[in-house]
Amino acid sequence: MTGRDAPIAELRAVTFTYPMVSTRPTPFRLADVSLDVRRGELLGVIGPNSAGKTTLIRVLSGVVRATAGDVLLEGRPIDGFSSTEIARRIAVVPQALPLDFPFTVAELVLMGRYPHAPERFFESAEDQQIARETMATTGVLELCDAPLERLSGGERQRAVIARALAQRPRLLVLDEPMAHLDLRHQAETAALLLRLSREHGISIVLVSHDLTLAGELSDRILLLAEGRLVRVGPPETVLDADVLERAFGCPVIVERPDPTGRPTVRVAWDGRRTGATGPGGR
Repeated sequence: MTGRDAPIAELRAVTFTYPMVSTRPTPFRLADVSLDVRRGELLGVIGPNSAGKTTLIRVLSGVVRATAGDVLLEGRPIDGFSSTEIARRIAVVPQALPLDFPFTVAELVLMGRYPHAPERFFESAEDQQIARETMATTGVLELCDAPLERLSGGERQRAVIARALAQRPRLLVLDEPMAHLDLRHQAETAALLLRLSREHGISIVLVSHDLTLAGELSDRILLLAEGRLVRVGPPETVLDADVLERAFGCPVIVERPDPTGRPTVRVAWDGRRTGATGPGGR
C-alpha cells in the first residue's frame, strides 16, 4: 500500500537487542515483531513488566534502530528521516518529566513547536496560537504561567500531552499516560485521546498496564510477553483469560457485561483464602 492507504507506521519482522551488560547475563531483545499502526486508530499495547513495551515504542519512534527487520514511517524506511522530520510526524509522551524541570507550562508546550523551525530562536505568532489551542484542548490553559514544579502529577501530565500535540503529530505515542492521574483526570484524558483519534484522525499508540482501560479505548490491542508478540487484534480477541494467564503468569478473570460490551479484566485472587495482602502480595 502507498499514500493514504499505507499504515502510518509499520514494523516488519523487527528484532532489537540491547548491548550485553554484566547485570543481565542474557540481553533483553524484541524478537521478530511485525505490526502496523493504521491511520486514525488507537492501538493499545499491553504486557507484563519487562515484556518490551517501552522498547517497542522506542523502536517505533526512531529513538533506537532495529537490529534486524524494517521500520517504516508513512511507507518509507524510518532511517531515511532526520530526527526533526520524525518529530514532525511522531510525538512521544513519556511516563514522567524530571522533577527539576525549570519551565512554565507555556514554555514546555512551546517546545513542541521546535521541530517546525529548528533554527529559529523565537516563537512565531502561529506557534503561540497553536500552543494556546493545545493547552485549551488539554485543560491547562489557565496554568500557562505556572512553573511545572508547582503542578500536581496530573496537571504535569496534561501539560506534557499539550506539548506533544503542539508538534502537530500524525502519530501520538503515550507510555502509561494515566499512571499519575486521579479518576477524574483519567476520564478526561481518555476522552481527549478518543477525540484526537476519532475527530482529528491522529493515530495513537497507548502503552497501558490497565487492561480494562486499554480494552475500553483501543480499536486493537497488541499483547507482548518476553519480547515477543503474543497476539494482536480487537480487544475481545486479545483480552482472553487463557491468553492473558499465559502472558502474565497469574489467574485472570475476563468479564463481558453483554455481548456488545468491551471486556473487563481483573486478577483472580482471594486474600482471605491465600493469606496474601493483595494481588501479587506475599
